[in-house]
Amino acid sequence: MKNILFVSGVNLKNPMRGTPLRIYNFLQQINKESNLFICCQDIDDHLKKNFIFYPEGHGFDKIKYFLSIIKEKKIDIVFVATETSIKLPIILKIFTRVKIAIDLHGLSFEELYYKKAISWWKKIYSELMIRFYLCFYDLIFVAADNLKSYYKFLEKKISVIYGGVNLAEFPYNFFSHDDSYLIIGYMGNSRPYQGLDYLLGALQKIKENQVFPFKLNLVLSGEKENEVKEKLISYNLLNETSLNLDVAHSLVNAIINKSDVLIIPRPSISVTEYAFPSKLPEYLATGIPIIISSVGPVNYMFKDNSCCIIIKADDLENNLKQALIDFFHLSLVERKSIGFNAFQYSENNLTWEVIGKIINKNLINL
Repeated sequence: MKNILFVSGVNLKNPMRGTPLRIYNFLQQINKESNLFICCQDIDDHLKKNFIFYPEGHGFDKIKYFLSIIKEKKIDIVFVATETSIKLPIILKIFTRVKIAIDLHGLSFEELYYKKAISWWKKIYSELMIRFYLCFYDLIFVAADNLKSYYKFLEKKISVIYGGVNLAEFPYNFFSHDDSYLIIGYMGNSRPYQGLDYLLGALQKIKENQVFPFKLNLVLSGEKENEVKEKLISYNLLNETSLNLDVAHSLVNAIINKSDVLIIPRPSISVTEYAFPSKLPEYLATGIPIIISSVGPVNYMFKDNSCCIIIKADDLENNLKQALIDFFHLSLVERKSIGFNAFQYSENNLTWEVIGKIINKNLINL
């Protein structure tokens, strides 16, 4: 068995959203086949026996701390997640010759530039530095096929690992009710690249034209209630919306499962094309039909539309509006067929148990 040290300054005590949840599930899978030591801010009881406190120091004091752990625990691999932790393992490798691995979820510099947190020159500099740092890594996990293509010069070191789902948390339970109206589900946040505004715009048009009645089942994390309500009022959708904020991950399924269709309306931009929609595996597992834009890994994953309804991202609001209209007119049998195909896809390809075997095979062979 490999002795693996995971290092991150994040708190994994109660992960509720994409990146912390992916990290936590990665660690659970690694823990099955390796001696895993987790150095972070905090973690829950399931992995507590593996826990090592993350140091508060800086500079060489922190390096010495990790060097002592590597020596004491006879660490074979140092593993980190995202570019924020990219430099430390390289330093540790230079001192100890330990193998190093990283899990990349997207292009952080593109996201920062999109949010106007950095300048164009800073984005270019960050990209060049990350490319340089990755050359030192022995194994690179990426969340999307396009991300592997982006770092093509390192493709022999890269393994694509999609996001996964725990079927016990999101069991198959096709929901149906009075088909005179639609319950439309959206789970995530309101950041522009997530596409919530495209959904609200499409629903606003459907309401204005009285195409069909609907309810919006909205589950958001990290949002302020007053700001979300102001947004809904601006689209004249407050009365049609059931709003759920910062729900514990274990309780999300009970809410989202009361939907007829689930929406992932991401626009085609650099932030989304090189990332994985973390809610997709959970949506698929529920057996509720999905409408998703053809962005990022979608076209790699689904060769046809049997698992979900794929729309083009070029005119997202209008394409989504039309897809919802078409979906409203599908029979219950047609909807159930799409949902069951989705569930089967998730069961065969996207459970964390299936994905974990790929993760561990890569690590063991390192």
